[in-house]
Amino acid sequence: MTDLPAELPDEKEIAFQVWAFLAGRNAARTAEILASPPGELEQFNREPVEIPARTIRDWVHRYHWHEKAEQRLKEAAPAIHNQVVQETIIASLQSIQHLRDIVEGKVEASDKVRLDAAKSILDRAGHLPWTRNNDGSIPTGPTRNYAESVAGKATDDLLAIIMGESEDTE
Repeated sequence: MTDLPAELPDEKEIAFQVWAFLAGRNAARTAEILASPPGELEQFNREPVEIPARTIRDWVHRYHWHEKAEQRLKEAAPAIHNQVVQETIIASLQSIQHLRDIVEGKVEASDKVRLDAAKSILDRAGHLPWTRNNDGSIPTGPTRNYAESVAGKATDDLLAIIMGESEDTE
């Protein structure tokens, strides 16, 4: 016989668990799962419940569900959590190195790919405030001149330096 908890979780706790661990932290998907027949949630021994996605979004912010989910993951599987964090950091470092290898010519690539890699490095470092279009089209470029905020160098000068095309490398 399985020991059941003295109290079943309330609707808010069930909503949190669904949001954090089943619905990809998506309020609309959480509401959809909660409103459906038990199926995936039979462990909660509950009837379908209608909780609007806007209420779930409110709970996410009001009760700091992002932090709560992070803490629960750390408690439930600290080794897995640490491994994922470490692998993400390592992958980031490898990605940065690959971009640098492209820019430095260690990887065979066209001039356009090299330039895009250089721009990507500068963008991720916060030097190129590109306008990101909502429709997914190509960015239009810097929204204003940031020359004074990047060591006194204009964007074109920074690109020339990173691409090794400038004598001013100080």
